[in-house]
Amino acid sequence: MNRIDTDRLELHAFEPSLIVALHEIFIDPDVRHFLLDEAIVDRGWVEREIAQSQERVAAGGLGLWAARERGGSRWIGFTGYREFYQPPQLQLVVALLPEAWHRGFATEMARAVIDHAWRSTRLTEIRASIDEPNVASWRMLERLGFTRIGSSPGDHGWVQVHFAIPRGAHTDPNR
Repeated sequence: MNRIDTDRLELHAFEPSLIVALHEIFIDPDVRHFLLDEAIVDRGWVEREIAQSQERVAAGGLGLWAARERGGSRWIGFTGYREFYQPPQLQLVVALLPEAWHRGFATEMARAVIDHAWRSTRLTEIRASIDEPNVASWRMLERLGFTRIGSSPGDHGWVQVHFAIPRGAHTDPNR
């Protein structure tokens, strides 16, 4: 699936034509604070993320989608699934530019790709991890019905908090 529509957003599968917009999102200081532990990535890194997402989808798995408001031209974030940790573990990821914060977009985006995962795969649960001080993401995951399942030391000084939501759990749109 190359596009997912929500009430207010269009989600488009990562593709090479989005490299400039995605790079701008990935290097935004507020986005990379928790997502990349302050690292500034180059366009080659973004190209590899696009290619890896496309490879996962081609293999019958889940990838990443860029997000913009319906009918809009500016890309405001992305969501979907990416592998983290060793051994690799597929996890939900959500990122938004600050201009799109506090509007419910992150929850709407995550809910859309969770529903997509349940419809298109046989996953029995979806996992997500956050840096412990990332309170906004913690609240979003709880709104969606995720439960904290543990924690581990992070690579950059913050504790990583791990969450999961089992297949069939209700993601209440009104929470």
